[in-house]
Amino acid sequence: MGRPTEYRPEFCEMLIAHMAEGGSYESFGAKVNCGKRVLYDWEDAHPDFLQAKETGRAKGQHWWETQARTALNARFFQTGVWAMSMRNMFGWSDRERLFIEGGDKPIKIQHLSDAEKAYLGDVENSNAIAKP
Repeated sequence: MGRPTEYRPEFCEMLIAHMAEGGSYESFGAKVNCGKRVLYDWEDAHPDFLQAKETGRAKGQHWWETQARTALNARFFQTGVWAMSMRNMFGWSDRERLFIEGGDKPIKIQHLSDAEKAYLGDVENSNAIAKP
């Protein structure tokens, strides 16, 4: 087993270029001969590398979204592959997340029908509910 790759400042531009072409952050390790743990260590130790990751992620998401817009009407556009890539690389989700804080009593959770949601939206919009 060889010695880990040493960080070099030029990795920042290389990372941005890699991600701007649709590559993942973790797969950049293959270009510079290291694993993802080393990449995470570099972002902790080098603020410029963390900034490059954030820039690269934005450019990568732009690349993936452009691919979809370009191919949207193509006969063989594989929406499932594209959607899975977006979920894995950018945290896209089909689920709503619910966060509940406080209280020590059990909470009953139920799903509202579309009609119930619409009613609650109408009540809120009419200012019948005091807003904090």
